[in-house]
Amino acid sequence: MSAEMASTPSVPASSGVGPRLCSVWTRCYTRRLSPEVREDRRAEIASDVWEQVRDASENNEGSLHTNVSIVGRVLSGIPADLSWRREALRSQRAAATGGTAMSPRVPTFADRAVIVLAAVGASIAATLLPLLGSAGQIGDAGALDLLWFFGACALGAALVVGLVVRDSRPRVSTTLLIVGALAPSVAWFWLPPVWLISVGIVVTAVMSARKRARPVASEA
Repeated sequence: MSAEMASTPSVPASSGVGPRLCSVWTRCYTRRLSPEVREDRRAEIASDVWEQVRDASENNEGSLHTNVSIVGRVLSGIPADLSWRREALRSQRAAATGGTAMSPRVPTFADRAVIVLAAVGASIAATLLPLLGSAGQIGDAGALDLLWFFGACALGAALVVGLVVRDSRPRVSTTLLIVGALAPSVAWFWLPPVWLISVGIVVTAVMSARKRARPVASEA
């Protein structure tokens, strides 16, 4: 956290669903990285979120609008964040082996498609998160409504976790992606075309899992 953030308590960057989700996601995709790289990335993102919250406060934007904007940025940035993580891990392995790195497998269409579709599916599930800011709506909901809400959110979280562990635990990732594929269909069950996203996630996750191969060591 920057000195500016620490000295400006009037704009708490950690308040609201958006900043908290961003913090959780950043901690997820920076796991297993070296402490220096991990903390630098987390501080960079925390500073960026703080600045957005501060600007929104100065412009008198509503908290709901700010949180939705931050959630949208988090979800749309998932592919770029995962790409950054892969590069960071690759550099970390190269440094640990004295310059010998693992030659990365060339991403297939299925690899790219499953990331995009899973990010879209998680984004659709995340559209339900603003309901958390409406305590009355959640409190007055029936058992089935609560099951629908928390079920969709849990499935969306499964998609996000599945993307995070694609490199470290491919089998777990595939399982989470297949289970989480239901997220968009559950969240927007009244729109049949959205069901195609669920089908697409399952198909591309299976195709990607079949084509994933162990990388071959090569000299950097």
